[in-house]
Amino acid sequence: MEKTRRRSKYCCAINCSNNSATSIDPRTHKSVRFHRFPDPDKERERCSRWIVNLRRSDLNLSNVKHKVVCSLHFETTAYNCPEEIATSRLLPASVPTLINCPNPPPSMTPKRPPPKNRHVSEFHHLYCRFGNS
Repeated sequence: MEKTRRRSKYCCAINCSNNSATSIDPRTHKSVRFHRFPDPDKERERCSRWIVNLRRSDLNLSNVKHKVVCSLHFETTAYNCPEEIATSRLLPASVPTLINCPNPPPSMTPKRPPPKNRHVSEFHHLYCRFGNS
């Protein structure tokens, strides 16, 4: 019986030519991993975020079933075990954020929240109470 040749997987992110036959992840020095899109029927919102972040106008909820995204588009913090991304699974809420395009999506790494906007009226009662002593 003759073996059938497996087809190579190709990353569907904009400006990415990684494939399962030859691409190496520089972070792990192993083959690039490929992740399927979340199920559009079960995880519609998350799947939509993947589509938006990948910056491809031809992708939509009805045509991503057989598309894949390579591991280079996910931050190490998107994996269960960031130190072992070559074998670790993606976290359930992970979305691709490392995209090579002019307007990349925002990073998933938490940042410090912006300072609270305070109005002068909030401090007026303090000034009146302590300022005229």
